[in-house]
Amino acid sequence: MRRQGTPVSRETLYEEVWSDPMTVVAPRYGLSDVGLVKICKKLGIPVPPRGYWAKVKAGRPTRKEPLPDIASGARDLSGPIPLTEQEAAAHARVRDTLQQTGNASSPSLMPAELVDPHPLTKAAAERLKRRDGWVHPAGVRSAPREVLDLQVTRNTLDRALRLMDTLLKSLQPSGFTARVDEEKGQTLLVGGSTTLTISIVEQVKRTGHTPTRAEVRARDRYYDSFRVSGSVEYPHIPQFDWHPRCDAAIQSSMRRSRKPRVTGTSESALSSRSGLALPKLFSVPLGRNQSCLLALP
Repeated sequence: MRRQGTPVSRETLYEEVWSDPMTVVAPRYGLSDVGLVKICKKLGIPVPPRGYWAKVKAGRPTRKEPLPDIASGARDLSGPIPLTEQEAAAHARVRDTLQQTGNASSPSLMPAELVDPHPLTKAAAERLKRRDGWVHPAGVRSAPREVLDLQVTRNTLDRALRLMDTLLKSLQPSGFTARVDEEKGQTLLVGGSTTLTISIVEQVKRTGHTPTRAEVRARDRYYDSFRVSGSVEYPHIPQFDWHPRCDAAIQSSMRRSRKPRVTGTSESALSSRSGLALPKLFSVPLGRNQSCLLALP
């Protein structure tokens, strides 16, 4: 379902991005500055070049690029929908809560074990700690249609559970409640008229597999067996090796957004965009389509 509201016109968005920096304009739409730049590019809206606002601040001359006309016959393009006051307040509450949680002391931020866990965290722990039933070659465990959307390996599971539990408890005083959408396989944070999806995804690197000596010998025995009886089965030699990195991405987005997800690439990059001193534990989701790196200690 699409968000209700009137999309900003191409002309209005052009004036906005040339009147204020992207870091000021983007939060008005629940976007990151990178996400807004991508939308401007799609709409054919020129944006200020690197260093433009530094020149403005220093009083140096600048040039404003004109807005090009849309090609004749091209379909009408509309911009993003501005956040309502309620949505903007909800996003601010999430940001503030996460920042306050990140500034807390380490023991209270990440307890050594689950203590009086949130009901959804308890259910996720029981489901994801089952020994069997995991088909991912790297051993990633996930059941988003049943429990919280965690996509992690066994070694990272306990820390991911503690993190999600801390997050859910921290957001409750701000009016956000969590629930699992069994039909779509999503974990939702609902606050007023705002619904966010949230997940924790462990990064797993895939590399080509180099057969071990034992695998080479087994393969040679298979080919040699043809000269005798051909009764030896071909050994299972994997095509890839999987390397869990024991870090993860905490992903948050507005569920009803029409815009594509924008993924942050590093915690430092997000810090520079937001102006916040982001905690090492996790980064603040800055917009409705923001994904940011999380380092699980």
